Amino acid sequence: MPQGSTRRPTSIIELHFENQGAQARIVPPDRDVMVMPIEMAIKACRAFNDQVRFTDQFRHLVDHLGSWVGVHKADVSSAYLTLRDSGLLFLVVSRGSQFNGALEQSITDLDIEVAQDEDYNLIRLGVHVLPECDDESIQSFLSRQMAMELKVKGDGE
Repeated sequence: MPQGSTRRPTSIIELHFENQGAQARIVPPDRDVMVMPIEMAIKACRAFNDQVRFTDQFRHLVDHLGSWVGVHKADVSSAYLTLRDSGLLFLVVSRGSQFNGALEQSITDLDIEVAQDEDYNLIRLGVHVLPECDDESIQSFLSRQMAMELKVKGDGE
């Protein structure tokens, strides 16, 4: 920016706190001014911060789950991350129709690890393993709103 210029980057949101009635005047980049009680402005800022943190945690989780699939690709036919109830579901389809105790133990350990990790404190994750099955059965577990298949290199990609 040239010296002496008063232009601001377009992504800055101005917050003006005024003592009159404990109001906050918010001026976003589009200059559509809003006025609200300071307490409401604080809640909005916290919600925005939680949204940013959730996005970061979600990206980290997807990487973590992808790594888990990579380690277990000999036992995993496919893996999905989808919406379920009030959280996310990590759905794993095993290779073969027989119970795989080692895979079940590993996904249980993963479930506990994510639940206890403060880095995922905004995420509610459930896990489920299906035996090898047809696409219709898999689809019955996947949300129409959001479903991602997690693939690792070497899966024909």
